[in-house]
Amino acid sequence: MRARAICVSNACCAFRETLSHYIRDRRWSGLFALWVTQSSLISAIDAYAADVGLAFQITDDILDVEGKAEQLGKTAGKDAASDKPTYISLFGLERSRALAAECIERALTTLSRVALTDGWLVPMANWILLRTS
Repeated sequence: MRARAICVSNACCAFRETLSHYIRDRRWSGLFALWVTQSSLISAIDAYAADVGLAFQITDDILDVEGKAEQLGKTAGKDAASDKPTYISLFGLERSRALAAECIERALTTLSRVALTDGWLVPMANWILLRTS
C-alpha cells in the first residue's frame, strides 16, 4: 500500500508541475512574453524601414545626378535645376554614397538582431544600393 501511495504522490507532483508550466506559459507570463517579442519585432521592422527608406531617398538623389533619363523614366538633373535640397547638395556625391551604404548596413544589422534575415527584406535592402532607376 505504501508503494502505491508513493507512486500516486509522485504522479500528483508531476501533474502539478506540468499544470503549473501550462498556466505559466499560457496565461499572463505567456502573454507578456508574446508582447515583448512582438514589440521588439515591430521596433526592429520600424528601424529597418526608416533606414531602407532613407537609403532609397539618398540613392534617388544620386541617380538624379548620375542617371540617364531613359533609365530613370524622368528627367535627370531635375533636382539641381529646380534648386531642390538633396543629399548631394548637402554632402556631395561620395559622402552621400557612404551614407546610403551606412543606412543599409544598419538595416541589415537590425534584421540580424531579431533573426529576420531569411526573407525578402535583405535582398530588397541590397537592391536599393544597386538600382539604376
